[in-house]
Amino acid sequence: MLKWIYINKYFCIGLSIVFIYVLPYFLLGENSYILIHDNLDSNVTWYKILAESGQYFGSYDSTIPNIMNGVPRNVLGSELFVPRLLYLIMSPFWAYVTNQLLMRVVAYVGMVLLLKKHIVIKENKFIKRNIIIYGVAVCFALLPFWPSGGLSIAGQPLALYIFLNIRENKDKFIDWILIVIIAMYSSLVLAFSFFLLGIGLIWLYDLIRLKKLNIKFLLSIIFMGVCFLAIEYRLVGSMFLGDSYVSHRTEWNLNVKTFKACLNMVRDNFLEGQYQAASLHKYFINFTVFLNLVISIKKRNYKKTLLALLLLVGISFLYGFYEYSGFAALKDKFELLGTFRFSRFNWLQALIWHILFAYSLFQISNFITGLKIKNKKYTEVLAQFIILIIICGQITFSFYKSDFNTEFLKKNPTYKEFYAEDIMNEIKEYIGKDQESYRVVSIGLEPAITQYNGFYTLDGYLPNYPLEYKKQFRKIIENELEKNEDAKGYYDRWGSKFFIFPCYPGDLFSKFRADNNNFIIHKNDKYYLNYLNINFDVLKEMGCEYILAALPINNENMILLNTFENDNSFWKIYLYKIQ
Repeated sequence: MLKWIYINKYFCIGLSIVFIYVLPYFLLGENSYILIHDNLDSNVTWYKILAESGQYFGSYDSTIPNIMNGVPRNVLGSELFVPRLLYLIMSPFWAYVTNQLLMRVVAYVGMVLLLKKHIVIKENKFIKRNIIIYGVAVCFALLPFWPSGGLSIAGQPLALYIFLNIRENKDKFIDWILIVIIAMYSSLVLAFSFFLLGIGLIWLYDLIRLKKLNIKFLLSIIFMGVCFLAIEYRLVGSMFLGDSYVSHRTEWNLNVKTFKACLNMVRDNFLEGQYQAASLHKYFINFTVFLNLVISIKKRNYKKTLLALLLLVGISFLYGFYEYSGFAALKDKFELLGTFRFSRFNWLQALIWHILFAYSLFQISNFITGLKIKNKKYTEVLAQFIILIIICGQITFSFYKSDFNTEFLKKNPTYKEFYAEDIMNEIKEYIGKDQESYRVVSIGLEPAITQYNGFYTLDGYLPNYPLEYKKQFRKIIENELEKNEDAKGYYDRWGSKFFIFPCYPGDLFSKFRADNNNFIIHKNDKYYLNYLNINFDVLKEMGCEYILAALPINNENMILLNTFENDNSFWKIYLYKIQ
């Protein structure tokens, strides 16, 4: 395999850019800006709790007591998933950074191998293909991959490279080992079920069009599928053996979007992509592909480009119309349509866009160097200049859209500021009791913060938990939900975030929705609550004694014990005791 990398100056320059991308994490440590939405507010905390619970390898029926008075162990996923394993052997921050580095190195090497051997095969007489191969590989490696997805997107080029090797009967033993590693480092549910379906269609194409029954190729697809099922044995068990509880997901009702709203999602996804499966193709890649399409049409060599674009359009339609209200009855009739999220084919888009990007650059360079000019050196220089400008532009755009820069520009807290361990330790000492002996909830503050710091919470964010608990928690907030239809729908139709949502006029819930579904309230913000209508009797029945809030609250059922902040803190925490 290594012979296909050819470690040369191009490879080293590209790898250096990848290292520069993650360098701020190593230089700044916990003062780094880290993605908050669906990351610090959830997965990082879940992985830390699981690693410290003593139930990392717990039985099928074991529970994690920190959330919901005991959440089933299976809710927090397989212990064989590499990003979780990292939290077992490292501190949370460095586990996160290590995962970031590993994802990007694998993405870079995998794309180099794929493009060099299977995509950009021919050498242009005037333009060495390395500039395209390594340039596009860097662009792919700098995508803002969703951290907890591991290699779900980042590993797709390497996986495709391996499967194409096997298809051509040019595989080696290392390819089969890598299939196991990719399965341990990726999500079957989010991405690889769709990836394997795509590979299966390639096998079917060979069978129908080429009359070629490639047994080894078929077995490799089955092998990866079996690896995923073995690794995700907890998920498989819950699907086929059943859980000891009814999941809140059984009451999901996401089919609420209008036809116009769905069309807008189709347009936005095709032109810009989706944040958890970002491809960053909005500007430079779109321009390159469009230019290639124009050239290809002129040269009557447009089939491959057009086919790829039609595939991307189809994926965008699946993504955009998955939650169309008109499909609700159809999903009720055919359960598979509701449980299998076909919208997640969009997790393949980053791979497709970047393959198309490389192919387009190659076609453009061929066109320019093929111009009828006496001095071919001019066309060579022009082609190199255009390719470098496009690739450098895309790399610059990737740095701008990095999680680090995005959170910085939003003026969001750093990793250290978000979890506020210094302030939370002060609160622990002030309360002065064993954290297992009482329960807390948060208002205007992410429950992940208190959970990260060892508090036992009634509120939280989980993708799967007992429906009975959702209904019980709703009794606490039902009066607030009645004030705001958006909040009511958010909880009733989805409910994976079981928070206390204050919905008074000029409400805090609207701010929560505006901040990417996160509570980000700086200590200098002038928010306060004079109208909070929650059921304190239910809170006390569930064992809650304290409320931690990021803003002052005026309510006769709560006594302010103390406030906590310091010169370096992002938050000002108000500690209330329930009467």
